[in-house]
Amino acid sequence: MPQTVKTRPDRYRARAHALAYHASTHASGRPSLSQRLELATVRRALAGTVGDSVLDVPCGTGRIDALLRERFDEVVGADSSVPMLTVYGAQADTRSGCCADIFNLPFDDASFDWVVCHRYLHHLRRHDERVAALASLRRVCRRGVVFYAWINTLLARRRGSMRASMPRARLDAAVAGAGLRVRDVHSCAGPFSVKTVVVCEPA
Repeated sequence: MPQTVKTRPDRYRARAHALAYHASTHASGRPSLSQRLELATVRRALAGTVGDSVLDVPCGTGRIDALLRERFDEVVGADSSVPMLTVYGAQADTRSGCCADIFNLPFDDASFDWVVCHRYLHHLRRHDERVAALASLRRVCRRGVVFYAWINTLLARRRGSMRASMPRARLDAAVAGAGLRVRDVHSCAGPFSVKTVVVCEPA
């Protein structure tokens, strides 16, 4: 099984980096149009979920925490960056978070109704990494996994040194390999954007 994937090993290892990231998400201010579309898509995806508990991994500084609390009674955050978790916890006394590797989550099987994995999978360039990450999320959920991914469309695809979009068939293969099946795919901006939020259930 792959170890923790480090897209930029030093990026969130200092408090200043975590604070800069938090500011860039506009979590406490007015988000950009792109961010508003993204959050609206997450809200649509969560509308079809049923259950009381959710694990947010990686939770970062709480980018989607407010959306999760609209839907679930119990929200637990997990992230591999201690500075990110520090900023996450400082936003509200009610936030519960722990330091964790997404590939080796420190929770029992089926600990949560749902697991949400936002803005992570598109950093993984290898099929085996995607399968391992999704399988880890699958292990700790009872009802399903909601995750953000970049999927090619007829009008859009992204290629970069750190992130890349993928064909839908490749995503479906990773989902199946993790013991899940796709229930819904929500696009952030139709065929003009690769950004999507995928809802999966145990196969």
